[in-house]
Amino acid sequence: MLHRKYFLALLISLIMSPSIMAGNTCSENIFYSLRNISIIGHTNINSFWLKYSGNETLQRATCMAETPNLETRSINIAIPARNFIFSNHLMRNDFLSLIHANQSPDINIQLQGFQGLANLQNDSSEIMLVNITLAGVKRSMSVFCNITRNGDTHFILSGSRLIKLSDFNLVPPSKFLGLVKVNNELTINFEIKLMVQGS
Repeated sequence: MLHRKYFLALLISLIMSPSIMAGNTCSENIFYSLRNISIIGHTNINSFWLKYSGNETLQRATCMAETPNLETRSINIAIPARNFIFSNHLMRNDFLSLIHANQSPDINIQLQGFQGLANLQNDSSEIMLVNITLAGVKRSMSVFCNITRNGDTHFILSGSRLIKLSDFNLVPPSKFLGLVKVNNELTINFEIKLMVQGS
């Protein structure tokens, strides 16, 4: 009898575990489009840029609860690495090779800590916790976001963030026997449109 009670208690604790409950989807349907994503870098000779060239079609975001009571949420956005255009087309293959695009075709961004989009105010700023996964390596960082609200259901998040390739275990590439070297730091500029619909 004692073993049976222990088994039932264990089963109940597993069912109620936050790690399992966190898999619940949010009550909101959230869609996004990437209005502008650009990456700016420098070499020891000049600067270069990458710009996202995908369309602005709304895509449904994966929205997962971070706590069992659904008080906070995270939004996952996947950016296809091959959908960037380059200021120097010769850098394209180097970049895709650098981030292991064959194994990790997407740059994944996870916006965390939402208390529901309805709570975001127009013409305001928020410091958001963002997880960036590049070449299969995830790093968490705080990002300063500007928020523009258009009605009750449309939002634009914009901002920029300096990252280091070495933070993602990536070695800045060099060309021409080391005469041209890419700097370790890159600046990511972003403008993401979000739309929310009730369930």
